[in-house]
Amino acid sequence: FLGHLKAKELISYIKGASSVIVPSQVYETFGFSALESIAIGTPVVAASIGALPNLIHPEIGKLFPHKDLSLMAKALKEVSSWDKAKVKQAAAQIIERDYLPDAHYQTLQTIYEHLLRNAKSVPD
Repeated sequence: FLGHLKAKELISYIKGASSVIVPSQVYETFGFSALESIAIGTPVVAASIGALPNLIHPEIGKLFPHKDLSLMAKALKEVSSWDKAKVKQAAAQIIERDYLPDAHYQTLQTIYEHLLRNAKSVPD
């Protein structure tokens, strides 16, 4: 446990890691630490709880049932042999497709359009 790290130190540790573990036991609404690791290109091993399954794609990480330490260890062993260059390339594509401002804008537009279409069909 390293305690609080400044951004540059944290990024350095994440870059140097073979993977990052996000063993959450709560229903995360997002999972920023997982996304930070993905953005850097470091594989993520995360508990399959909350929003984390939406963030972890098979080419950039592994999920395990939360609280199942044996499956967490198995996932860690598997990703430790992954080619980080391939993970980084896949992660860059995912970040560009899903998390840049234009992608967020398009997602919100789609949601708003869907809500407006369906709101008209709801009786008063």
